[in-house]
Amino acid sequence: MLKRGERTEDFYNLPPGPNSPVGIVWMGLNRPGVGIHGTSTPETIGRSGSHGCIRLSNWDAAALRPLVTAGVKVRIQ
Repeated sequence: MLKRGERTEDFYNLPPGPNSPVGIVWMGLNRPGVGIHGTSTPETIGRSGSHGCIRLSNWDAAALRPLVTAGVKVRIQ
């Protein structure tokens, strides 16, 4: 998924930290591999393609994280 943009049955454990492709926070949604997360390259938000996730700057993802809990409903409009 990360290299070709095609969903497969392969899953990867990404290392945590500010330089991770998913930044410092991952909040999974109800589709496997899709979530709301930070990014190590905030300058690309709104300028490069996504594979279905919602990318935020690490600081915005960190601010959002305490506002949600497991099981909270998310509506994307």
